[in-house]
Amino acid sequence: MIPNREYCITIHQTPAKMGEYVKHAIYTILCQRNYHPPNGYECGEFEGISLLVPCDNDFKTYIGKIIAVVQDSIDKNTTEGIIMHIYWNTSRLESWRINFDLKHDEEESVLSDFKDMIQKIVEMASNIILLPYGCEMQINFEECYKE
Repeated sequence: MIPNREYCITIHQTPAKMGEYVKHAIYTILCQRNYHPPNGYECGEFEGISLLVPCDNDFKTYIGKIIAVVQDSIDKNTTEGIIMHIYWNTSRLESWRINFDLKHDEEESVLSDFKDMIQKIVEMASNIILLPYGCEMQINFEECYKE
């Protein structure tokens, strides 16, 4: 069994764009960790960067609902991040904490932030054991509320 591990990234972005960045961070983590939603992935683009996005509309809707809740919390300034847990059967394999560093000046949010985020995820994921292909994995999320 693969031991439960925890990983952490921080996204630097304006509140208005944070939800989209978090969504693509989740897609990238899942793809890099060998989590395959029904119908696999297809090529997509965000902020001029090619990346893989899920083909399955139900899966995208599920992630979209998570992002809507997160974006609402960001807009209310009640959250500082989200944790995505990946389970195999009943065992938690790993957790990914995505911290939010909110920038309130549009000038501060540059394209390199998105490239840096994707690069960091790929670097982290490539240094850990690949999750078994085809195993029944589940994911769930929890918000990190501000105190």
